[in-house]
Amino acid sequence: MLISYQWLRELLPELSPSPSQVASLLTDHSFETTVSHSFALDTQVMTAKIINIQPHPNADRLQLVTIDTGSTQATVVCGAHNIQVGDIVPYSPTGTKLFDDQDQIFTLAPAKIRGIVSAGMLNSPRELGLGDSHHGIYVLPPATSVGTSLADHLPPDTILDADITPNRAHDCQSHLGIARELAAILNLPIPEIVVPPLPKSTAAKWQLNIDRPDQVMRYIGLVFQQVRIQPSPLWLQAKLWAMGSKPINNVVDITNYVLFETGYPSHAFDSTKLPQPTVGVRFARTNESLATLDNLPHALNPQNLLITSGDQAVALAGIMGGQNSQVGDTTEQVFLETAAFHPYTIQQSAESLKLDTESSRRFSKGLTPALVATVSARAAALLLELTGAKLIGRVEYYPSPVAPKVIKFNPQRVSVMAGQPFTDQGIKDALIRLRCQVKTASNWTVILPPERLDLNGEHDLIEEVIRLAGVQQIASRPPHILERGPALPDLVQWRETIRDILVTYNLTETSNYSFSDHVNERLLDLSPDQTALTLTNPVAPEQDHLRTTLLPRLASNLLANKSEWRTKFSHKEAGLFEVGTIFRAGFGGVVSGVVEEECVGVALVGESADQRAAYDIVFAVSEALGVTNPPDDLVTIHVLSSSSPIQRKFGLPVVLIEINLSRLLTHATRQPDFTPALSGPIVIFQSMSKYPPAYRDISLLVDAHITSEQAIAVITKIGGKSIQAVDLFDTYQPANSSKKGLAFHIAYQAQDRTMNNAEVNRLHQEVGEALLKELQAQLR
Repeated sequence: MLISYQWLRELLPELSPSPSQVASLLTDHSFETTVSHSFALDTQVMTAKIINIQPHPNADRLQLVTIDTGSTQATVVCGAHNIQVGDIVPYSPTGTKLFDDQDQIFTLAPAKIRGIVSAGMLNSPRELGLGDSHHGIYVLPPATSVGTSLADHLPPDTILDADITPNRAHDCQSHLGIARELAAILNLPIPEIVVPPLPKSTAAKWQLNIDRPDQVMRYIGLVFQQVRIQPSPLWLQAKLWAMGSKPINNVVDITNYVLFETGYPSHAFDSTKLPQPTVGVRFARTNESLATLDNLPHALNPQNLLITSGDQAVALAGIMGGQNSQVGDTTEQVFLETAAFHPYTIQQSAESLKLDTESSRRFSKGLTPALVATVSARAAALLLELTGAKLIGRVEYYPSPVAPKVIKFNPQRVSVMAGQPFTDQGIKDALIRLRCQVKTASNWTVILPPERLDLNGEHDLIEEVIRLAGVQQIASRPPHILERGPALPDLVQWRETIRDILVTYNLTETSNYSFSDHVNERLLDLSPDQTALTLTNPVAPEQDHLRTTLLPRLASNLLANKSEWRTKFSHKEAGLFEVGTIFRAGFGGVVSGVVEEECVGVALVGESADQRAAYDIVFAVSEALGVTNPPDDLVTIHVLSSSSPIQRKFGLPVVLIEINLSRLLTHATRQPDFTPALSGPIVIFQSMSKYPPAYRDISLLVDAHITSEQAIAVITKIGGKSIQAVDLFDTYQPANSSKKGLAFHIAYQAQDRTMNNAEVNRLHQEVGEALLKELQAQLR
């Protein structure tokens, strides 16, 4: 959204930061804001009166225009035809700096056009840097004094560009909203728009017919007569030019000005063009159409909300007016609309027609109906002042007046959330700067300003207080982390120790499935292990047992990467290792009938890979475990012969090593605990029931010290295997109460049948009785 710095200064006379500083303040506290551009007219541009217009003797499309600046007269060659004798226009003598078609500054030089010397030029808005219009001279209001610098009427300005976040679109899409935001940040007096009392209107016979009350939160219509259509004063035009909006006439300009000032759209109808003295709101019908003010016809659909008179559509509600009710040069009577429509409806309607207007952007984000009367009165006051109109009627629809939103607030939570202290007085001052009313009794209550639709709870107010203080003022502290975490289980520590040792031997760790590998077992000429555990449902025929050794799969890993090993490690030993578990049938294991043992397997490859290299690794691992002389039966070393299938496929010496760590550690100086990885409850797979569950809810009132876990324990104890799940879905404890409420969702399900209602109800009743007895609960 574009923001005029000078307009902000008018709303905040004490605003001292520069435009770039204002942009930084808004970025730091509210939303990203940048300096878009600056505007300053050359002081040589004068206001001049046209006193004569003659055709150019050598060009049919050119004119010789004589102007009077009060102190001198000059004749300029002009190609525009939207001027007449008596008009006040901008005149630039030679040497004036102006803007070309590419928005580049150029200096006006003397010129002879078709044989006639032009003593300067008359200017369009674009040449002055005001807008994009390059067709026609900028005709100034008739009341503009002649012979003054136009810069006195259109002062320099800096335009900011704010990227308003969606949560602040309700209150900050206006200069008043931005000014209030800056007043809160800088602790300046809060700006307010003072609207004088409107004159009492006579009883004009106008009616409102709201066919869709769910789409209109509030609607105010004011009826004026004796309206004089004329150009707006330059101070108002300057505001619109700054916003990139071209002035049209005083009535239309007032509605646009009020929109940019307050953020609330309003619309003026020529009431003599309305078929009846009635205004209605309804959805469009199929095959209905409307030509809008952008001179485009629109085929309407049932998503489009319309403003109607009689049964005729005269405007797209919240988006754009219709040509059939447009205010023009001959307008003398005006119906002024100010309303609050349902935001989603306006958004849908605008999207369906691919129309994006200043009005639709604001209505689609949501506007409170509480401020519609203030905005209507502001627009009416300007209309009376600038058009000489007379207010003759007023109609209003406001079925459900909006009550102020009140939030209970605990100021102590601000310090908790911010991580640094905030005083109660500082918190109160911040809330007042945000236009909140604060009542600081034993419990704080905060009454919110009507435009802050984004504030809904205590957490929002806490965020606002911290935001005003400035996130940069919040001390940056690293999270509190213990210097040392809890001790790791011995098994994990030994694994890490062994890994650290093996990587120093240029070995790469690998990880394999715990299934057998009969293909590579045969390549290694290994005999079938009679203690192997057979799988009931193997993933493949060659993997029908749990592994009893790590070596076959290590050999498989070597063969899968043989090209890499042969290229990189032909002159030194390298290879793979794995720390994993092997399985065999037996007694004494955690799971009955299964013995699990931790092993380390190594596959060495390279010209220097031999038995000596293997023993170096074995002794390094043993010493790390505190074993000086490892027993031979706990270590397996395979130096593959040249006739071995793996050796032949690989083309380099290969040595396979396996160390049974579980048994080796019985000889260690320190006995680590290998069971943590397998301890705890044994999880046994159980298929899901194919019968549907039955659901019941139970709500309890218990003492505050009773936890939900205690209640769940009682429920599952009574229900046993018939309870499939217990979920806590609500908990509530009133302030200063010794009781709290708990509510659970219970799923009853049997594995072998569908439980009937009588069975479920009986079990649910037993659960309730147990809760009453064991927790002294009350059923709600």
